[in-house]
Amino acid sequence: MIACSSLLKLLTAVVWAVLPVTVQTNSGETVEGELIAFSSDSLTIGQDGNSVEIPFEDVDRLVPNDAEEGTGPAYRVTLVGGSKIMAQDVSLKDSQLTIEPRRQNALTIPVKQVKAIRFRPASTSTDAAWFGNFERENRGDSLVLRRSADTLDSLSVIVMSIENKRIGFDLEGTTADVDFGKLEGVLFGGGTTVAENPEIQVTDIWGSKWAATAIQPSQADQPLKIELTSSATHTIPLEQILSIRWSGGVALLTGLKPVAESLKTFFPTTVQSELMTSFFGNRKVNEQNLSMVGGSSAEYRVEPGYQLFSGSVRRDSDSEGGQLIVKLQMDGKVVWEETLEDSEPKGFELPLGEARRLSIEVSSGKDGDLGDRVLVVRPRLLK
Repeated sequence: MIACSSLLKLLTAVVWAVLPVTVQTNSGETVEGELIAFSSDSLTIGQDGNSVEIPFEDVDRLVPNDAEEGTGPAYRVTLVGGSKIMAQDVSLKDSQLTIEPRRQNALTIPVKQVKAIRFRPASTSTDAAWFGNFERENRGDSLVLRRSADTLDSLSVIVMSIENKRIGFDLEGTTADVDFGKLEGVLFGGGTTVAENPEIQVTDIWGSKWAATAIQPSQADQPLKIELTSSATHTIPLEQILSIRWSGGVALLTGLKPVAESLKTFFPTTVQSELMTSFFGNRKVNEQNLSMVGGSSAEYRVEPGYQLFSGSVRRDSDSEGGQLIVKLQMDGKVVWEETLEDSEPKGFELPLGEARRLSIEVSSGKDGDLGDRVLVVRPRLLK
């Protein structure tokens, strides 16, 4: 519910810091006004001399009206809690990682709360290999080396330090260091998956997505203060906020009903397609993964509000070998294609844009589809 009062809290004291915003509620109502304050469980905006208080539980998102995206720094730090932070520098000392975002205060957190640091911008030539490494379970630290413009390799190490754009590491008892320029990134061990459904997600103009557990009270002349964990907080200047979202942000494809499925065998058959699909078609694995045979496809409807399609693909453990090709299509257009010739996973993180249909297609090339099966690992839509 939205409650109104005649007192416009603190407006005259902070006219110089007025921030026009648009608030979208869970009921579909749009409220426009000037941001006055955040409390621990609501926000207050000004409208025509009155104040409007809106509980967080009723809010879908808040968007500053005049915010414009900037060109962010290249490094991307992914935290276990779900934050993806664009950083201009990082350093590691005594198991504490210090992250320096652009024009924001530095953040220092235990390295055990960090999943990965990618030193290079996203690239179609290396994204599949990078996200494939990112999606797999890593029990120890890994340096992801850039062997060539489109080839990555992984080296298991113990990361000791990060300083002056160099990573110090231990490789089987021998210590050494390497320059960021020779790396795609570093993955930290522990096997922990990244949380993807934050209570609150704050996106800033530099491209960072901050996964917050709470917003702390503040007024319109103060920066936004968010809690990332029980022991870590961060402040973001209001003029750097692109959006704040309160609603849930992830949908697994295995939890959605396909709008269409098909199965085409390499060799002609007189068996009815419905029966073939029933016996050999797509199936769920552990309620999160999708197993698909060569010649099969699945199409899903994309509901409004989702921004990314993420996951990885690899040969299923019972695949007999041979060539496998996976294609991802949005509204009938191929946006991602990879050939699986070994057990290495290939990952993806693709912007959805205005797409309303998403399909996954698996083919077996020219060597037949007998025993060909692909595991699509945690395919998911993200807000």
